[in-house]
Amino acid sequence: FQRVMQGGVEGGAPLLCALLDLPPRPSARQLRELGSHKRWRAAAGLVGGFWKSVLGVLGGEDRGANAAKQGAKGGVKGGGGEGGGVGFLPRHAPLAHFLLRQLPAYLPLLLPLPRLARGVVRGVLSLWAQPLGAEDEAAEGGVECQATAVTRRLALGLARALLLLSLKAGDEGPGEGEGEGESEGGGIAGEVLRSAYLKFHRRCRGGLGGGGGARGFQLLQQLLGGVASLFAAHPPLAYPLAVTYQRQLALHQRRGGVKGGEEAVAPLRSWSVLLTLELFARLVSRCPAEDGGLGLLAFPLAQLALSLLSLLPSPYMAPLRLHTLRLLLLLSAHTGIFLPLHQPLLELLEQVAAPPAHPPATPYSAPLPPLPLLLSLPANSLAAPPVRDAVARFALALLEAWGGLVRGAGGGVEAVSFMCKRLKTFLKDTRGISVSVRASARALLLDWAEANARARLLRQQRVVSVGDCEGGFDCLRAPEEEAGGGVRAAVAQLTRLYA
Repeated sequence: FQRVMQGGVEGGAPLLCALLDLPPRPSARQLRELGSHKRWRAAAGLVGGFWKSVLGVLGGEDRGANAAKQGAKGGVKGGGGEGGGVGFLPRHAPLAHFLLRQLPAYLPLLLPLPRLARGVVRGVLSLWAQPLGAEDEAAEGGVECQATAVTRRLALGLARALLLLSLKAGDEGPGEGEGEGESEGGGIAGEVLRSAYLKFHRRCRGGLGGGGGARGFQLLQQLLGGVASLFAAHPPLAYPLAVTYQRQLALHQRRGGVKGGEEAVAPLRSWSVLLTLELFARLVSRCPAEDGGLGLLAFPLAQLALSLLSLLPSPYMAPLRLHTLRLLLLLSAHTGIFLPLHQPLLELLEQVAAPPAHPPATPYSAPLPPLPLLLSLPANSLAAPPVRDAVARFALALLEAWGGLVRGAGGGVEAVSFMCKRLKTFLKDTRGISVSVRASARALLLDWAEANARARLLRQQRVVSVGDCEGGFDCLRAPEEEAGGGVRAAVAQLTRLYA
């Protein structure tokens, strides 16, 4: 029975393609005209029955009966809830892997069936975004088990293959039979991007729970990379969807800012908001061009991140503030936009380093998790010197990266000089951090002062006066090699913070 089933799945795609005169590598015209082929009416029932059976298998044994019905209606139940998801027991994972490896050959036959294609997209992406199971939590090394990792990789590859195939066929408009509300974003390709974003956002709403902290964070970062790769595959199609999701986030922030109060602002201090901002930052970093890219999203993204910072005045929200400032630094590094981030970084340093006016009766003694896994600090934790030192080190690392970015920009020497004065005053007046952190800040101050003196000397050698310079104020910029080296060093440092 296994040989018959395996041979049927492996050999079914070539037979159906031969029936429809479809070569192994069909052209865009052949893909577009597949639905009007003279034998398509006879083959459509076979193709639809095969995909509905696949959906029933991939949907799990308990949902196999109604997966085919939902697939015909354009959706697949299962894996859509916050706490649910399509999962496989270890003994069922090889079956899923076999099917996911064979399904790319059947994807061209799915293009004339847009409703069924939407069900396939949602079912496959439910596999990709499934939560961590008991076998993943029991896996050693802080990572999920190999079977789940392979399932995610194969499911994402299948969704990406369908996206590229539909774009090759020119499917950038609404598919046949789609409703008015379903045509936004471009047919099957738009459905892939929308479903991937919604699955990712739904998983983020659960936070790091169910994944054991570090594992949950790794899962969200993995899903984030997958969504970014799908959106970056076709920036013109991704741009209107990204604008829509940015507008939704802006409306949520505006509603929280207008209402005020802890109850209205609390939903904005979540992993879903932070990782949505990081998704947009990655998209702009991958496609920074304004013509044909996603560079036009940079300015509204910076406004969203800065407005989020304005809603986080408490020093106990230092982790979320640091995450947001790191995203802004990455955005500035990849787009060249100057963002005055030294002010919020120094304010955070001064808030954290100041000893509490009324120390708690019971000192905080619990070990602090890594800052990338936190959105807020535990109550009364800033009274503990190790907590203040951890936040101060993170902020100093961001300050160092910001100095490397602005050093090569016009007026960077003056900006770094201002930073040196503020940092010198901070070291003189602050006694709430350890000697090692103060030594790190002092070393950073000396490096900046030395680099500024060298930059001033080089600028004086290049230009006698601004009026005699042929390039105008471009003479105030650092050499291109030095500026590029500063950007690369800053990006590498920001990446190491989350390693």
